[in-house]
Amino acid sequence: QFEVIVEQQLSRTYLNFTDENVRIQFQLSEHVKRQSHEATETEKRAQERYYAATRAGRYDTKYPSIPQYDYIPSGVLSLAIGGYPNKSTWNDTKLRKLGDRIEEIVVGICVCVENTKQFELEQQRKELERERARQRYEFLKSRRTEELKKLELAEFQAKNLDRADALRRLADRKEQAALSNGPISEELNDWLEWTRAKADAIDPTKLESDLILDAPFSERSFYGYY
Repeated sequence: QFEVIVEQQLSRTYLNFTDENVRIQFQLSEHVKRQSHEATETEKRAQERYYAATRAGRYDTKYPSIPQYDYIPSGVLSLAIGGYPNKSTWNDTKLRKLGDRIEEIVVGICVCVENTKQFELEQQRKELERERARQRYEFLKSRRTEELKKLELAEFQAKNLDRADALRRLADRKEQAALSNGPISEELNDWLEWTRAKADAIDPTKLESDLILDAPFSERSFYGYY
């Protein structure tokens, strides 16, 4: 069972096989012969009227439209069905006309329908594979981006841990050096507390916050440019 579908804008005709869910193009054409056009007496008189009006200074007469070629029907028909990669064509010959090859054409249409169906199914399968590959690529790309962000954060925290440990070692060394020479001065004691507090603030293993370093800051608002 099929229906004929005509797309006038594209000048195409299709056979839509509803049971198979397949649509194939159907084209019946006639070969024509082209020969140079010889102007008829009527066309020659129209040309003369145009030239006479022009010589008289009148330009209200249009130049007659005369075709360059004449197209003569040959009576030779050609039938084409389907499209890439399943296309079949039959032509009129001197020995056999299309009307004498109906059975052959019907078999060819059936073969074309089946091949077209298999081709479209294969295209759908390949498209599904491409879509799955694209989705997997996007998934792996997203995972890689997340991993890089986590790694970048871990490396940043590792550097801060090294900085915090370095500050603590510095404070310990200065404290030990001062104790070897006597009591610790108030100024040094304030510096030791300040240094160790900064170390705790940048240490990723501690939940300490610095009121100055962790506070939001904007140069625009600081200089009154807000």
